[in-house]
Amino acid sequence: MRIFGILFLIIGIISVVVGLFLLIPLIWGIPLALLGIVMTSVLGGRLKGAREGQQLR
Repeated sequence: MRIFGILFLIIGIISVVVGLFLLIPLIWGIPLALLGIVMTSVLGGRLKGAREGQQLR
């Protein structure tokens, strides 16, 4: 899942950069970048916590 987050983040950043010249990619580029940040941080943290919890048992 973290790979998808990184992928969304990269696509979002590229869209924002392109969106500086063309307005349309900026509209969906910002939500994609935010989604990528959320997926990498939140899901990455949850998966890491779940793995550590399994190792303790």
